[in-house]
Order: sequence, then structure tokens, then C-alpha cells
Amino acid sequence: SDIKIPKFSKPSKDKKKKAMTIEVLLSDLHYGKKTKTFNLEVARRRMAELARTVIKEIYRSKELYNVDRLIVALLGDIIESATMHKLESAKGCEFGNSRQIQEAINSLFFDFFVPVSAECAKLGIKIDVPAVTGNHDRTESERTFNDPGEENVTYIIYKTLELLIKQSGMKHVSFYIPNSPYQELEIYGSIALYEHFDNAKANTREALLALMARRQGQLGKIVAFFRGGHFHETTIFG
Repeated sequence: SDIKIPKFSKPSKDKKKKAMTIEVLLSDLHYGKKTKTFNLEVARRRMAELARTVIKEIYRSKELYNVDRLIVALLGDIIESATMHKLESAKGCEFGNSRQIQEAINSLFFDFFVPVSAECAKLGIKIDVPAVTGNHDRTESERTFNDPGEENVTYIIYKTLELLIKQSGMKHVSFYIPNSPYQELEIYGSIALYEHFDNAKANTREALLALMARRQGQLGKIVAFFRGGHFHETTIFG
């Protein structure tokens, strides 16, 4: 009840400026993971810092462009999972799966979506959230290939976030939660495809192009942008 989201403003467009979409990729957050340098406190601090950075980037971009859309891609491995590799997983976790799910929802909602969507509402910027699953977002030791988007715990996280956002009056935020491992979005007439990339055999151009070709065959569309996580490093081809 104490969440105050401003009314969505009609966007003010400057005819001299080009249109712009800003894309934020949120992947491999691993809520619940514990190392010498990482725990829940660090995860939440980083998420809040990211929200502040995104807001600054929006205002900076507005100087030169009409920012009409923000894409916040949730790309999987949202939790660490205390059970996916049995005892080995539990040793690397701060707490169990139920709390990992709860803390992920809490942090993504309060640390990121509330501040970012409040600013976007003021500025008349719509937010699209493609939300795909990762290989850590499971409780069993074996992966499922049967509707992983619905069978993995990201389904609980994403659907709860969607509900919280809707109930808080953020009508300018839309979620896209697929049953499959990937989700497409159109950006200025081109197809962007979001996936975790655990289905790519390696973090190489060849392996990612092979996966992209497979997805293009399934979609029956040409993919212009392929976005994913999983490999824990920045890789850009082309």
C-alpha cells in the first residue's frame, strides 16, 4: 500500500529526435549463492545500484532521443538452487530453494522494478519484460525438456512479479513468459530472441549461430538479435 507509482504520462515526443529503445539484460543473478565475496546483501545492493544506473541512462538518452520503450530481459539463473547438484549445490548456498525464490521476487520487485517503473511512468515509457528460464532454476538434478519455462521455479518468480506489478498499478509493464526456453520480441520491425544459452554447446560464434539457426527454423522468422546469459561473461559477435 505504501508503493506510490505515478500515473502514466503521455510521452512528449520531439520531432527532431529519433526513437530509441533501451535494453537491460538481467541474467545469472543466482540469488542464494554464497561465496567469499557474494551473498544476499551484495546481490540486493547490486540490484539497487543497477536500477539507479538504468534511470540515469534513460535521462541521459532522453537528451538526444525519444526513449519510447524499455526492455528488461530476465534471462534465467535467477536462483542458485540448493538441490540441482545435490550436496555440492547445498554447500554453495546461503539458504534453501524456497527462500531463494522469495528473496529473488523481493529484490527484483523492490530494488529494481519499483524505482525503474516509477520513473518510466513519469516519462511515458512502456516496459516490456521477456522472461525466460535458466538451467539453475530447477529443484531436480536432471534438466527437463518438457516446458521448462513452466516447470522451473522461474515460473513462480515471474508470475508473482507480474502479479505484484499489476496490483501496484504499473499498467505500462508487460510480461512475456514462455513455456519454451526462448521468447521473441519485435524491435523496430526486427526480431530479438531471448534465451538463457545453456542450450548452446559453447560460448563461440559457431555454437551460438547453430542455436540461432535452430530457433529461426522453429519460429519461421529471421532473428536479428540473439540475447542470452549462462556463460558469465560479455561476448559480442558481429
